[in-house]
Amino acid sequence: MHFKRSPLTIQPMIVISHCNSRMFITICKLTLARDYKELSTLVASGSDINTMLEDYSPVGYFATTNDKQSVDFLLDHFNANLKDAVLCAAWGCHFDLMHHLLDI
Repeated sequence: MHFKRSPLTIQPMIVISHCNSRMFITICKLTLARDYKELSTLVASGSDINTMLEDYSPVGYFATTNDKQSVDFLLDHFNANLKDAVLCAAWGCHFDLMHHLLDI
């Protein structure tokens, strides 16, 4: 049996994905710039620091790319998801980062 999704079901998922991708990119850009003030304002306005884009949160993305400074910035200042960081560091085979995170 084959089920076909209606356009009404698909359309809201696209909108949500688009919003998440914009927020994810904004969080990543502000993290790379170490813009604590702007990122704090974003989080205080209700944005989720752990917003997902596909399988990654921003802290997970930075852990996958072995960007220790960005990972530490998000964990130390914004209480990002430590489990995401550890898991993504392991996925990226960044074992030094993974051990650093496990020692926190």
